Amino acid sequence: MALPKRTLPLSLHSPLSMEDCAARLEALAQPSEGFWRMHHHLGVERSGPDRFTLKRHAGRNLIAVAECALHPQDSGTRVQGTVSVHALTWFLPLVATVFVLPIHAIVMGGMFSDRPAQMALLIGGELALGGGLVAFLMTLSLRNRAALEQRVRTALEG
Repeated sequence: MALPKRTLPLSLHSPLSMEDCAARLEALAQPSEGFWRMHHHLGVERSGPDRFTLKRHAGRNLIAVAECALHPQDSGTRVQGTVSVHALTWFLPLVATVFVLPIHAIVMGGMFSDRPAQMALLIGGELALGGGLVAFLMTLSLRNRAALEQRVRTALEG
């Protein structure tokens, strides 16, 4: 089984003018409203007259980023860019699974040093827990990326 791609292309045609597209992208910004509403935060940064970076936070390190450029055309605006998941979203749980959890199992397994079957069960359980955590965070981050892409598409398709 191959891992899903972290970055996907974003390409769409909007019937709106470039100025209207820019205004709609800027209107998507939602400031964070306290600790419990952190997952609703959507930041919009304008890095030029035709370039935008949108960051959707779905918790700590579960960040989806859309970078888009607006290209005016006769029949509207062409929007091209990428939608990606923050690299730490998948890297940190993977490090925890490969290094931290087995070390924890070995340290805790000192109690089971005379019982190898229980030790193996403890280490296997820790690895399964870590693998489940990685799968869970990957699923959340992919849903976050898809939600961000859908928000951009909905805002710009008129």
